Formats: sequence, structure tokens, C-alpha cells
Amino acid sequence: MLKGVRGRALLLAGAAWAAGGGAIAQDQLSQDATTLDEVVVTATKRGQTVLEAPVSVSVVTSETIKNTGATNFSELATLIPSVVFSTQQSPVQANVGMRGVTTAGGSAALEPSVGIYVDGVFTDRTSIGIGDFNDLAAVEVLRGPQSTLFGNASPAGIINFVTQDPGREFSGELRGTVGNFNRRQFAATVTGPLVADTLFGRVSVFSHQRDGYLDNLIGPDSNDQNAYGLRAKLLYAPTGPLRVLGTVEYSEIDQNCCVPVHVNVPDALLNRFATASTNFPFVGSGVPFPRNQLDSQTVAVDGLNTYEQSLLALTLRVDYAFESGHRLTSIGAYRSVDQFSSADIDFTGLNLLNFPGVQRDNQHFSQEIRLASPEDRPVTWLIGAYAFQKEVTEDSALVISPQTAALLGGNVLAQNSPSFNSITNRNFALFGEATWGLSDRLSVTGGLRWNFDDKQINAFAARLRANGAQLSPTQFIPADKQQRDGGELTGRVVVEYAFNDDLRTFGSYTRGYKAFGINDDANLIRNIPGADFFFDSEIVDNYEIGLKGQLAFWDTDFSVVAFRSEYDDFQALSSFIDSTNTLRFYLQNAASLISQGLEVDATARPIDGLTFTLAATYLDAAFDSFPNAQGPSGVVDLSGRPLTDAPEWSASAVIRYERPIGAGLRVFAQADVFYRTSVFTELTYDPVLRQEPHTKINARIGLGDQADRWTLELWGRNLTDEITFGRGGRPVFGAVTAVLPAGGAPSFPVGNTYIKYTGEPRTYGATLTYRF
Repeated sequence: MLKGVRGRALLLAGAAWAAGGGAIAQDQLSQDATTLDEVVVTATKRGQTVLEAPVSVSVVTSETIKNTGATNFSELATLIPSVVFSTQQSPVQANVGMRGVTTAGGSAALEPSVGIYVDGVFTDRTSIGIGDFNDLAAVEVLRGPQSTLFGNASPAGIINFVTQDPGREFSGELRGTVGNFNRRQFAATVTGPLVADTLFGRVSVFSHQRDGYLDNLIGPDSNDQNAYGLRAKLLYAPTGPLRVLGTVEYSEIDQNCCVPVHVNVPDALLNRFATASTNFPFVGSGVPFPRNQLDSQTVAVDGLNTYEQSLLALTLRVDYAFESGHRLTSIGAYRSVDQFSSADIDFTGLNLLNFPGVQRDNQHFSQEIRLASPEDRPVTWLIGAYAFQKEVTEDSALVISPQTAALLGGNVLAQNSPSFNSITNRNFALFGEATWGLSDRLSVTGGLRWNFDDKQINAFAARLRANGAQLSPTQFIPADKQQRDGGELTGRVVVEYAFNDDLRTFGSYTRGYKAFGINDDANLIRNIPGADFFFDSEIVDNYEIGLKGQLAFWDTDFSVVAFRSEYDDFQALSSFIDSTNTLRFYLQNAASLISQGLEVDATARPIDGLTFTLAATYLDAAFDSFPNAQGPSGVVDLSGRPLTDAPEWSASAVIRYERPIGAGLRVFAQADVFYRTSVFTELTYDPVLRQEPHTKINARIGLGDQADRWTLELWGRNLTDEITFGRGGRPVFGAVTAVLPAGGAPSFPVGNTYIKYTGEPRTYGATLTYRF
């Protein structure tokens, strides 16, 4: 669907990559097109105007990103109502959902429901996608299954980050931001020719620091930001048919993240902490435990909760235009990401439960080759081949206070529980799509993709006493459950009709999928006898009908899309309590679910300088049949229950006014509002873990010169200080400390206590930008 802030080019230019990759699209982004029937996009990897492309697309342009100050996924989601973003214990566990369908859990063995791409390259997870929103040309969101041209891991849609390509003229930008929570943010870009009319370069750097917004009484403040990175591009584009673009990106993250707050804390638990000590037997003069943690944004956690990441990404894109009009494109990519985290998962001042170090190493290799026909034919087509390989290793250990683990003869709690996973996923595909123009106004498109997936996993999980002896036998994934392969055929059919040059409609059917997988918890059989390590591929049949066009009234662009997605064997995250009273999760197939609704986007410009943008989604997403869901207390029937992260209504509205004031200056003001109805954050459907309806308001005012060489802005986000949460659960320390009476110490009565991972509070600051 169509979205933007300043003019039609800004409204839609970002879609120019949407499905075709950045190299060609960047030339298109620089065009002076001003109408829907002029802006050329490659949403079908072949090149169409926005008015012609029969897809549900939301576009956030670079101008929109700068105007709203969005710097991360959660802020981006407030601009696109059908997208939901949430995180919990680590950025590795961040989830992106679309139309109510969300990737469940942070397991590396699980494919995402929403594919994350950077310049046409699949990145698998949000945490290893884009280092920062610096120097972006656009962010495109294609809703609904995109399995024909993008393959696996896109049953709900894709999000692609389009980075800026080298410019043909010398230019640059410097941008600095300061704000509350000691925010210090800097970015710089320089671009231009290196060899006249042949070789062009671009380098951009960023640094982003901000103190944590959770005040920690006994440790470092949490949920901060600390990242820096560099992206360099080299473009070889002489006069002729060949175009070669190479990209190198490197970024580092080192932050204190992510700590939840405790809510619904009973007086009995507060009194117990008042007589506690940090170490066993946890009896003493008191351990801090704030009462109203959600409202005060104050916690008391003694251990470290940290996340470190280094990312290296290499991409080479080659385009060749034949004299016949055929176009050959090759995109090869390598991505290496090292992640290290530590977590004090009791989230208190007790020295009780820790993951002292979780090491995850990721390596991705991908190659796509495609050939497109000339565009001036009655039948146009595209064929291609794709290969992808992901290798992930994860090494971790849960450590419990040795004195606590020794209680009850040391026969209940393991003092050290090391685990290891090694995962290799491979995907190969052949795809093709053709469009037949039956008349000047009517066309039919059909596409097919054959996918083959091969998945392998090795894993073990041990439970050790303090002296290193085994508490129970080491668990392994059985040999006959360590590998699985298979193929899947996906495709789509689209019928398009143009009523006139300004109004078009389309109807489509798409078959999408998310590949089968293997649960990576080696303890699964011990915890749930009879459970299957395998879970099957998720299949979705999606039906859409859309209308989009231009109206003379208020110079308005609009798009309306109705959709119905029917999922079979949906991959759902289920929970259970294991033999040590610890809440655990595993993946299983739900029988079926249905996600249906209506998406509306519109932009109007009633007078020069004034722009209104509205995006709204109505959503009805629920399990059609899920009679065997594994809940914390056993099997439950979730048939008819709503999906998590599936608000019935969500909307965003932006109003911006800009005008010259003389002396070569201009002023501008902008306000944007985001609204979402209530959602359940967990499949337990506990009312405490229901995020109630909320509204968030952002605003900014600024001054700059009319040549757009410099701007100074004052801004504020979440001005009403609305504290929301995306994930939650029960605290684990209550179950673990239940054994303390065996050592003569009282337990910690958690009662109806919950933990919640909250979003950012009110932030504000100033940004100065200089362009040359």
C-alpha cells in the first residue's frame, strides 16, 4: 500500500526497490517523477509504476524517516499499522509480525514469518539485518505472502531496507542529535565520482549512544543504546550495458539489555525482599525491590544483562542490459554476525539464576540470478534461481547458585546446565513469473516457485551438579531427528484492470509457505514425553482485492486492500512447566488459523506545504482450529482464540506543514499519532499480559534554509509518556526459591507477580543537519 509525507515522489519513491533490489532502484529514486503513473518501481522485480503494481505496499521514505526521527524497528512500526515489533530478554529474540502473524521465539532453527531484507539480501532476523537507520533511501513493506519471488520465510510479508547508492555528483551530509537520557547521535555521509562518468563511491558512518531508561538501583541502568558502524559502496557504471555495485558494511553493538519490570507484586513478596540477602540462604537486612516498577521505570538487578554484536556484510550486485532489451541481474552476499549476551534471568538482587555467557555465531551465504524480458512486449516474464545457506552455532549455560542447587540432596536443581546447538539450513529455488497484457487495461500475471529446503541440527543439553557430576543423563537430539529435507511449490495469480489512467483495481491469489523445522531443545523428550522434534511446513493461501489511484480532490493518493489469509500447520510457540518448575517453550503446528481484514492508506495535500497522511488497518486474526496446544499446565484447546500481537484496529496519522518565511528560510512543524487496540502478548491469554489500547504522540518543529542545506529541529517522541509492553511472563525465581525451606530459609512468595518488557518512555531532543 502507498504511504508518504512530502509529495508523490516521497510518498512512493521508496517502493522502487520493494522487490527488485537496490541497484536499479536507486537511479529511479533520483528521478523527478511526481505522480503515481510516473514513479517506476520494481515491486515485481521487473519494473512497473506504482499505479500498475498489484501489491499491498507501505513505503517509508528517507525523508519520512528523518521527519519522524525513527531510528529502530519499534519506531518504524508506529508508521505502519499492520506491523508489530516486540522484544524480550535479548535483541536476538526480537519478533516482527504482520497482519497478526508473528515469528514465534528466537530459536535459530525457526524461519521468520516476516522476511527481513537489506538491499534485496535476506538477513533472517531483525537483529542481524540493519545496523542503524542511517543513510537509508527507503523502507518497503510488502504485506501478505511473498513466496513466489522471495521464497521461504515470507508467509506474512517482507520488510526491505534500501540503502542509498553512490551519487553522480559530489555531496554529503552531517547530522547530530542530543536528547534526554544523555542521547548522543552522529551520522555522516559523503558521496560522488571517483573516476569521471565511470566510478562512484559512497561512505556513511554512524554512532548512537543513549543511557538506559530503566533506573537500576544496584547495577548499571538498563535498556540503553550503544552502537556504531560504517557502510561503503563502490559503483562501476560507465556508459554501456554493465553496472556493478559492491557494498561493505560493518557495525558494532554493546548495550545493557534487556531487563523487564515486575508488576502485580504482593506485599508478602515485598516483605520477603525486605528481610533478604543477596546470597544464600537469602536472609539478611534486605535486598532492594521497587514496588511500582512499571510506573517508576525502576528495577533492582545485581547481575549483568548485556548484549554485544559485531556484523560484517558483503554484497556484490551485477546488472547487464542486452541489446535485445533483456536484463540479467546477479546478487551475491555474505553476512557474518557474532553475538554474545549475558543475562541475570531472576531479574532481582538475588545471586540466583544466570546465563553468564551465550555465544551465537551466524554465517549467511546467498546468490540470486535472474533474467527479465524486455518490457515492451505483450507478454513479459522473469525467471531466476536462488541459493541460500545459514550456519549457526550457539553455546550457553544456565547457572544456579550452588548452595541453592545443593538443596534436597542436589537431586532437583542442576547447578550448571550447559547446552550447545549447531544448525545448518539450506534453501534452493527456481522461480518464474509472466504477465500477459490482454488489452490496454486488462492483464493477467501468473508465477511459480519450486523450493527445496535441507535442515540439519546437532544439539546437546546437560544438567550438572556443583562437582561436575551429572544430575541426569545428557540429552541429545535423536539421530533420526537431526536432518530433514523436502520441497514445496508456491505461486500466485493476479488479475489487474485499469478503469482509467488514475484508477486501478486488482485481485490476487497467492500460495505461500514457511519451511518445516527441528526443535533445537535437546531436553524436549525429557520434558514432554512423546513430543516430536519435527514440526511441519506452514502453508498459507492468501486472497486480496485492491483499489488504488489518484483523486483531484485535495491532490489525494489512496490505496485500499481487503485480504484473507488461511494458514494450515501454523508454527506456534507453546509453553510448559518442566520437571524443575521452569517455564519452557517448544514449537508445534497449530491446525489452522485465519487472518483477514482491511488496509487503507491515503495522502492528501489540500494546499501548498500542508500534507495529511493516514494509514489504518482492521484485523480479525484467530486460530480456526488448535485443539492440542501445549499450555503451561497441559494440553489446551485454543480454537477460536485470537492471535498474539493482533490488534483489531491500528492506525497512524501524520500532519506536516512547511512554508518559507523570507530571508531564504523556511519553517516546518509535524505531529504524528499512533493508535492500537488491545492485544494479548502471550498464548496463555492471561489478562495481566494483555496490552490495553494506547495512543502515542510524536511532534517536531524546525527551521532551515530553503535550499535544504541545513535544518535545526526540536522533537519529542511519546509525549504523553505512555508505557507499553510487548512481551511478558511469570518470574522464574519464585519456582526456583520454592526449595529454600529445605535449607531452613523462607521461599519468595511471588503470588500473582509478572514481568513485562516495556518500550521507551518519553524522549526529546534537538537535531542539527548540514548538507553540502
